[in-house]
Amino acid sequence: GRVLFLGISPNGKVLAYLGTPGSPLAGSYQEIKAAFPNAGVLMDISGLLHRQRAKDQDGELISRLRAIHQKGWIEAKRLIKGGKVVECNGTNCGGLTLEAELGVEENGAAEPDFLGWEIKQHKTTNYLRHGTGPITLLTPEPDGGSYVDGVEEFVERYGAHTERENISYFQGIHYAGTEHPDTGMRLEVVGFDNHSGKITDANGCVVLLSPKEEVAASWSFRKILTHWCRKHNKAAYIPAEVDRESERPKYRFGKDIKLCRSTDATLLLKAVSEGHVYYDPGIKLDRTTSKTHRRSQFRVKFKEISRLYRQTEDKDVIGR
Repeated sequence: GRVLFLGISPNGKVLAYLGTPGSPLAGSYQEIKAAFPNAGVLMDISGLLHRQRAKDQDGELISRLRAIHQKGWIEAKRLIKGGKVVECNGTNCGGLTLEAELGVEENGAAEPDFLGWEIKQHKTTNYLRHGTGPITLLTPEPDGGSYVDGVEEFVERYGAHTERENISYFQGIHYAGTEHPDTGMRLEVVGFDNHSGKITDANGCVVLLSPKEEVAASWSFRKILTHWCRKHNKAAYIPAEVDRESERPKYRFGKDIKLCRSTDATLLLKAVSEGHVYYDPGIKLDRTTSKTHRRSQFRVKFKEISRLYRQTEDKDVIGR
């Protein structure tokens, strides 16, 4: 008959309150619990506490995305610390340009981008429809395996070596349970039962195994899932078209967006286990200077994105 209520304060501190059997609080919870969704082993009652605020935030997001869509082509830019707008010329300027339009400064913080929403633009050849290509969900560095002993040694051992400019690469799409044709490596999710959809070991991890069954790299549940659940409980996916013909890239953003709500650890792990979310690294070693470029990406194709959330909604920001 006891009910444990948990909440997270803005500084990340977890607060708890125990509703004892027969108390007014426990009784009220029993009366209303059927109206709220499950979130893994918990029940999400945040709608009760923040319903009006959430409605206002959603309306503000739609309003801002409508204005951005109506601007048409926007020159690539970044909003850096202090609110200064600077040019952007890289291949990843779509997301930075959209964030700059929303007033979001460029940063690497594992927090939602705008009013509690994670903003994800994705490439398309026509901004009036969603693309079919991959979306990068998160880019966590491994916290286990031989990778953490030295990235240079990791690439030397498992990567592909070229004579061109003395560069070595570790790349390629790696799925759970399937050996990569070039590297011979595969992903595995340890400590998760895909059939029941439950975590069986809190100390589990996503591992990249070598052909000799060595742990080349691993991501603890603690690291990967904290990042995922904190940033992605609400996510907006916006199609973006790029024009690279001009000296400075330009982007325009679509009116038809996908709003996704309510994720949890089990949905992500199940998608990895079933091969819908995959590991697609872009790690480079300059053997002359021993400098490395690191990018460990977990990606998904847009058509599979709904697997990662309990609620999805297709929305026209023009409202017609």
